Amino acid sequence: MDTRVSVEKFKHAVSELRSAQDVYSKVWEIKFTVYPNILIDIMSGSSGPSLTLALNLQSWDFLPPAAAYMSINLRRHLSSAEVPASVDDPAHPIRHIVEDDRGGAWPCSPGFLQYHILYPEDSWQLIRGTDRGTITWIVERACNMVDRKRLRGPII
Repeated sequence: MDTRVSVEKFKHAVSELRSAQDVYSKVWEIKFTVYPNILIDIMSGSSGPSLTLALNLQSWDFLPPAAAYMSINLRRHLSSAEVPASVDDPAHPIRHIVEDDRGGAWPCSPGFLQYHILYPEDSWQLIRGTDRGTITWIVERACNMVDRKRLRGPII
C-alpha cells in the first residue's frame, strides 16, 4: 500500500477513535498515537489504566491491525497468563487471548492480523468495511476480551 494512503487511513482511524473515546472512557482511552501505532490504555474495573493494547495499523484498512497486550509502562509484552481473560461460558471456557511464538499475548478474534493469518479461511475481506471492521469495534473487542473486574491495578 502506498505510504501516503496508509498515513491518511491511519489519521482517519485515529479520528474515529478520538470521537468515540468519551463513550468508552470507563473502558479505554488513547494513550499515544504516532503512525503506524496506536496505544490504548485498558481500564480496570475500579482503579484506572491497568494494561495497554498496542495496535500497528501499517496497512489499515487493507489489512487489519496487528495487536499485542503490553505492560502499562510499555516495557514488555504481557503473557496470556498475565491478562485475565473474559469467558463467554464459564462451563466451557474458550480463551480468546493467546500467545505468539515469542510469548506475547494478543486478542485472537476476527479483526486482528494474527487471527486472519492463523485462519485465512475467515478472511478479513468479509468484515472489512462492515460494523465489525471499524477500528472502534476492534478496540472494543480487544477490551471486552479482558476481564477488567479482575484487574486490580497497573500491570508493570
